[in-house]
Amino acid sequence: MEALSREGRRTRYGHFNLIHRDTGLRADVYLAGDDPLHAWALDRRVRIPLDEGAIWLAPIEYVVVRKLQYYRDSGSDRHIRDVAMMLALSGERVNEEALGQWVEGMGLAEELAAARAFRG
Repeated sequence: MEALSREGRRTRYGHFNLIHRDTGLRADVYLAGDDPLHAWALDRRVRIPLDEGAIWLAPIEYVVVRKLQYYRDSGSDRHIRDVAMMLALSGERVNEEALGQWVEGMGLAEELAAARAFRG
C-alpha cells in the first residue's frame, strides 16, 4: 500500500500494475496527472461495459507514448516489447496521426522506431 500511496502523490508518471495471480496477465494502471498528455487521454478514454458495471480505459496512443517515455528513461526492453505487441494487436484502431503528434512533440521518434522494428 505504501507504493500505491507514493505513486498517487506523483503529478507525473504515476502508475502501478495489477497482476492476475493465475495467469500472470498484467494491467498497467496510470494515475491522472497534471500534464497535457493526461488531459488528452482523459478526454478520449473509452468506457468498457462489464457484467455489473464498467471500466474506463485510456486510449492506446496514450499507453504507447507513456511506455515509450518509460523506455527512454529506463532502457528496459520490456516497454519496447509491450509497445510492439500493442501496435501489432491493435492494428487500425491506433490513431496514427495522434500518436505521431505526441511522439514528435515529446521527442520519442527513435523509441517508436525501435518498437516498430522489435522482433521478440
